[in-house]
Order: sequence, then C-alpha cells, then structure tokens
Amino acid sequence: MAGLFHSRGKIVNVKRDRDNKSVARSRISRKISDMSSLISYLKQVKDWRDRSGQRHPLWWVLFIVILGLMMGNLSYRDLAAFGKNKHYYLTRLGKSPKLKSPSYSTIRRAMMGVDNNDLIQVFNQWAAQLSSPDELSNWIAIDGKSIKSTLTDTYGNKQNFASIVSWFSQDNGLVLALEKLENKKTSEIYCVREMVNNTPLSNQVLTLDAVHCQKETIKTINRSRNDYVIAVEEKSTEIVQPFRRNRS
Repeated sequence: MAGLFHSRGKIVNVKRDRDNKSVARSRISRKISDMSSLISYLKQVKDWRDRSGQRHPLWWVLFIVILGLMMGNLSYRDLAAFGKNKHYYLTRLGKSPKLKSPSYSTIRRAMMGVDNNDLIQVFNQWAAQLSSPDELSNWIAIDGKSIKSTLTDTYGNKQNFASIVSWFSQDNGLVLALEKLENKKTSEIYCVREMVNNTPLSNQVLTLDAVHCQKETIKTINRSRNDYVIAVEEKSTEIVQPFRRNRS
C-alpha cells in the first residue's frame, strides 16, 4: 500500500435547539450553493436546439433530469411529473421563478441531442470542486459498469458495449468523476489511468478491483500523490506469497 493513511474524526456537540436550527440552516445554504454551482456548469453544455420558439433552456431541462434521476425517476414521464410536482422548489433552487415545467416529450428531445462527452466533461468539472484537493484522506471507490442496453453482436467477434467508470466518494456519498468508454476502442484499465492522470485530487485513498493490480497503474497513482488499496487475486502467486509468509 502506498503512503500513509490519514484518519479523520468528527465530533458534533449540539446543546441547544437553536444550535440545531443553525446547523440545519447552514446545510440548506450549502445545498443551495452547490445547486447554484451545478447550474453555472450546466449552462456551459452546448445547446444543439434552434433558439426560435425555445421555451425551456437546456440547463433547466438538465437540472430537472439530474435531480429527478437522483430521486429515482427513471422514465421521461416520471421526470416530467417530478418537474411539475417539485416546480416551486426547483425554481427556487434555480433562482428562475418564471420558468415552466417541460413536458416529457420536450425532455426526451433535449436529451437525445445532448453531446454525452460534453455533458460528462462539465459534470466532472463541477464534481471536482465539491471535494477540496487538500483535504484529509477520503476513500474513493473506482469501478466500471457496463450498460446492458448498449451491447451489440453479443456472440460475435465484433462484440461491443459502453461502460461508465465512476469515482465514488465514500466520505460524502458523491460521484466525483465519470468517464465513458467503448469496449472495442479501449479498456477500463487505460481509462482509469487517464482519469488518475487528469484528477486534481491528491492525498486520497483510491480503491480498485484486481484488474487494476498492475505496475503501471500503481506508478500512475503514485505520481498523482494519492494512496491506493487494490484487490489481489489468489492466483497472483508472486504478490500473494509474501503476504502469506508474513501472516504465518
């Protein structure tokens, strides 16, 4: 394991109800601030639609989609219902009381034309500033998951599918980075190395599965000034044997 782990203890001592209310107000203010920063980043996503007759800004549609998905609304109709039912709250967060709730067909058309790479890049820029590069060690789980609906040529030699590699902060429950990859073009191993090379974070503990137990990946993490915990397969005798001898 590389480097030293930092430990962090949090002691909360609230003696009075007014202190509780103060903490609650502080959390609400933080949430509103986070939403404001998210909106400012979403406004950077290129709007592919014709401006004439446009009733719903793209950032507003994306904002509803993101919060709606976080609340478990997975279909276009559910997202439209979420935007309508939570309209007052959403417009308050967005500081745009005159905006109307988009219909499910509007949400569908907008999402079908969005450049996914552009959206992921903007999301990563926003997520990176949620976690300070200088804060004490935070455990970040890195993993890739394939998207079943993208699988093509299932049993042929041209099999291809898309995967999403995510960085999940176990400390604050946030996804700090995302990257899309296609199985035919690259692998999760190289995708993770590239993400580590580009991360602004340091002094974090990155956890990865056994497929990433490779010298080049470990060197890349060391250069980024982060620590790591990587699973080891039993069949990797050269790595496992020293641990067995020390344990015995």
